Amino acid sequence: MGGSHKKDANLTQIADLVHPSALFISTISRLAPKAASDSIAATYRWFARLRTRFRPGPGVRAAHWGFYWYDMHDDDKLVVKNLLSAADVGIVDVSLKPLPEEIMDSIQSDDMDAAQIRRIERNRAREQKLQFAHRSASGSVMMDIDDESTGTQQLLDLAVDVAFTLRYGTVMTVDEIDASLHPMLTARLIWLFQHAATNPRFGQLIFTSHDATLLGNFEGEEVLHRDQIWFAEKADDGSSVLYPLVEFKPRKDENRQRRYLNGSYGGVPELSEDVFEQALILRGDIDGEGQE
Repeated sequence: MGGSHKKDANLTQIADLVHPSALFISTISRLAPKAASDSIAATYRWFARLRTRFRPGPGVRAAHWGFYWYDMHDDDKLVVKNLLSAADVGIVDVSLKPLPEEIMDSIQSDDMDAAQIRRIERNRAREQKLQFAHRSASGSVMMDIDDESTGTQQLLDLAVDVAFTLRYGTVMTVDEIDASLHPMLTARLIWLFQHAATNPRFGQLIFTSHDATLLGNFEGEEVLHRDQIWFAEKADDGSSVLYPLVEFKPRKDENRQRRYLNGSYGGVPELSEDVFEQALILRGDIDGEGQE
């Protein structure tokens, strides 16, 4: 016990020296690793092992997906295809758009071994686009990735990361997970992390969302458990405050979605109808009486 109190005292002294804009865990691990308790060191190592997943942004997606898809593990490709198919967006297959015949002929030269061919194919994948096979009345119709909707492209991004995270048991972080996705589809993706059958290695999903329906139930099952929900609220000085739902001691049968939208948990914007109307008045769209 004496050693533990000494460590805690050291941490308190170091905390007083940490600059307000610096991160405590990274500072103590860098400047005083011996003073860090086992829990602090373990926490730091957990963050240090986080794998940053490559996810092409909208502006460069078409230019990079071919190369990325070529390097993906075959098992991950299968999971992505299955997720896209299960999402009911009409996609039945995903593949790289074939290279022109003259390029394929040059790759399959007799004087090249398998390693050389793979290296050339990998480099050529940078020039290939990802394409999707859509079911139709007349058979499959192929579409390039840049012809797909924003929702389908967002779903592809998430499916790739989900496949990797569940296979290796890592951590996946997503900002605005519900962007361009139907609420039921978002719930299904979240459920993959909630069940041992689909998440045997205990991968973790950390995400932000403005979709209040995720606080409720789908098909009689909670999308999120009570201890998994945190709210973010802006303080008067512009900083953000995080606090968990469990602080409100919600009942098991409580309608969390309705209570959140009613402001019972905080974390909702304070909207003023007068402010919105005044913005139009200042622009001259409506007069001071609020009439067009």
